[in-house]
Amino acid sequence: MNNYNAIANYYQFLVRIVFGKHIDNAQAEYIAQLPSRGHLLFIGGGNGNVLKLIYRLKPQLKIDFIDQSEKMIENAKKISPNDLVNFIVGNEHSIPNKKYDAVITFFFLDLFSSEKRDRIIETLETLLIAEGVWLVADFKQPKTTYQKLIEQVMFFFLKITTKIESDKIENYAEAFEKTHLKEQAIKLFYKNFIYSAVYQKQPS
Repeated sequence: MNNYNAIANYYQFLVRIVFGKHIDNAQAEYIAQLPSRGHLLFIGGGNGNVLKLIYRLKPQLKIDFIDQSEKMIENAKKISPNDLVNFIVGNEHSIPNKKYDAVITFFFLDLFSSEKRDRIIETLETLLIAEGVWLVADFKQPKTTYQKLIEQVMFFFLKITTKIESDKIENYAEAFEKTHLKEQAIKLFYKNFIYSAVYQKQPS
């Protein structure tokens, strides 16, 4: 389930055709909000393109980079210029037993059923230190006919090629409202169909 091996080598090409640079821009928007030092959990990292920006802005940040696709990990390793990244082929069950200063989930939470997504969010929150930051980029629920068409085609394609669990875009922000995470900033892209947000974990 949720394995991008079949489309790893042309995933970026497909993304650019449909969304241009809007997904790249959403992922890059709040990278500067990451801490300069400490440990970052980047789960569902895909081909790792945004790693180049993280290296440039936060060169001393240690990263656990997790993706379930072996081919995505292979592609991410090709652009990794240093040894501060620990590449892991796996899922939420493969996360090292440690606390993190920051978490990144880019276009990751939309892969799961709502029940499993909520469990993953709960797990990741427990691993994040108090006042740690969590960067999210994902799709918002479609409003226009065009957006609804993209949603249908996208999930149909991903169901066939990657066997993702989810079949529609949900309001993921509602899941964060049940946690100790507080939204600090949000920006919309692609006619409000894509968003980027930064959360901070509040002390209990």
